[in-house]
Amino acid sequence: MDMDEAAAFGKIRWDIGYSILKDIYTYPKKWGNVKKRFSPWVDQKYVYDVYLDKHYEEMEKAYEGYIDNPLKPEPFPKRPKMSSSDSYLPEDYYSETVPEIKVSNAKYNAKTANADDKWCGQTDGKKNQCARVNKGTLYKKHLAYVAALEAFHLKDGYVKPKMLPPYLPQFPLPPWRESVYILNVKNEIPQIASGLPDPWYKVAQDIGNFTKKGELANLVEKHCEFGNMKCTVRYRPGDYDSETLEIKNDSHGMPKIPIPLMVNRISSYLALVAAKDEQEPIKDRAIASIKEMNENIVSTLRKAGYSVPNPEAFTLLKKSDYNLALKKMGELQNAKIASAKSKMNNLTASFGGKLLPSVQKVLSEETTTMNALQKDAEFLVNVTRDNAAEINSLLLTAVADATANENYKSNLADKMEDLSKVPAVGCPVL
Repeated sequence: MDMDEAAAFGKIRWDIGYSILKDIYTYPKKWGNVKKRFSPWVDQKYVYDVYLDKHYEEMEKAYEGYIDNPLKPEPFPKRPKMSSSDSYLPEDYYSETVPEIKVSNAKYNAKTANADDKWCGQTDGKKNQCARVNKGTLYKKHLAYVAALEAFHLKDGYVKPKMLPPYLPQFPLPPWRESVYILNVKNEIPQIASGLPDPWYKVAQDIGNFTKKGELANLVEKHCEFGNMKCTVRYRPGDYDSETLEIKNDSHGMPKIPIPLMVNRISSYLALVAAKDEQEPIKDRAIASIKEMNENIVSTLRKAGYSVPNPEAFTLLKKSDYNLALKKMGELQNAKIASAKSKMNNLTASFGGKLLPSVQKVLSEETTTMNALQKDAEFLVNVTRDNAAEINSLLLTAVADATANENYKSNLADKMEDLSKVPAVGCPVL
């Protein structure tokens, strides 16, 4: 699998994960009991506040700024808005179960869309159908506002507007780090707007929906071009080099912008499951191999006259069993080597020390091999007749490798301990 294929698989996992998380945050009761209700983002609250203001502003366009006497202008009634105690959760402003958004047959026209059309949005060029507020403090404010506004004089040529309540707020979204997929900073936020969470998409549509107190401000800032005052959002110049397309680091060497954003809880879990599935066959083979080694050692020691205590539970994975096997196999090896050397000495003596050169060579090689086996008391080297003469250097190398491995494990454990103090990016707890 090349990098492009791996990225494609990663995006599929992310899409699956986001769909699940979004459903959990939208309909938590469907997934189980939640002790504490999820809260909308700051950006979600802000864009709804902007929508509310525009919703009522459009109503006021049909009215003159007076009630009875044009010479006595009156201010329009105070527009309904959320208070600091409002939850912004749609179920708190709707008398029944909040219905899902449906698609109508009416075409969506971005040029003529009013505040309601833009808030509810569109699907494949068709207007969406959303539920409107019908209970709670906001609804009471709406009714009072409508009653007060109807007392004003209609403009010539205008008919009374429908005076409908506003649409409901948005359902809470998963944490922002899990709700947007950004691989790199080659594209500015507005250029990838179609792939953004809805409150950020609304910012791409209208910069008036941006607040520096919101989640999007973690990535970008508001920027207005000099002269025409055309405003948009951009990565902060202090955080991002627009020429090299690279994110700058802070004094601690950490990226100033938390990008890439490529994982969420579900996608991380799916990747973990995939890795586990790939490792299972290797694990199974390793377990089978260790089991076979356990049985071979128990059998070898039994033939040599030593009975392993509780052989059914014996395993080289247990340190005490491993050390026992190492000790007993060493004793058995030394006994066999001593026996072999004794037989070789007796053979040499029986010929009066006068052996053929070829026989002497073989006996010398065997002696060297046996000496090497005795030197390698911990079985660190696979000793053979070919490498026995180099046992000293082989043991030094084996010891150095073992020390390096232990140091690596120790350093890795220290690093993991340090990392455990850092909150995981993109993986908050449900």
